[in-house]
Amino acid sequence: MITKTKKTAKLILLVFTLLLINEVCEAKKTSGYIITNDKDTIRGTIRLYTFNRRDGGFNLHNISLEMCFVEIPFRKSDQKKYTIYKPDAIKGYGFTYKGVPYEFSTFLIESKSLSLNDKKQNHFLQYVYNQNNNKVYRHQTYVSKDAEGNLEPKYIFYIYNAEKGITKINQ
Repeated sequence: MITKTKKTAKLILLVFTLLLINEVCEAKKTSGYIITNDKDTIRGTIRLYTFNRRDGGFNLHNISLEMCFVEIPFRKSDQKKYTIYKPDAIKGYGFTYKGVPYEFSTFLIESKSLSLNDKKQNHFLQYVYNQNNNKVYRHQTYVSKDAEGNLEPKYIFYIYNAEKGITKINQ
């Protein structure tokens, strides 16, 4: 027969475990901005994921940038609900997390897709650095790692120049 003390200890352990899981799974929130297609900057809160959907892993003390290339949950300061923005909906966005600035811009990228509808699509590209008015951006995608269907990240780099536009860097 389980004593009352053991039941209380199990209940406390269960509550603690649920709180810990909630803290790990909880998306991180940080101040940031979006740039509308009309080039207006709107400040608010950005929700960042700690869970990597591709490999099922958690970043306990950091964020997963995986979804930042696909969509960004954003809410204006005076709103309670987040709106999910995809590259077609905004020109870009940015935020600072743990003192590190992150900037993403929307670019129309041509791909080698077999579908005519997928030949050119807008993508969020992450700003890396600027040298002599050439901005370097990167895009993250996933490629097959092995026969079991495991995926690994692949980074594609681009240079943006106001005169030439966006150009993929050959790798």
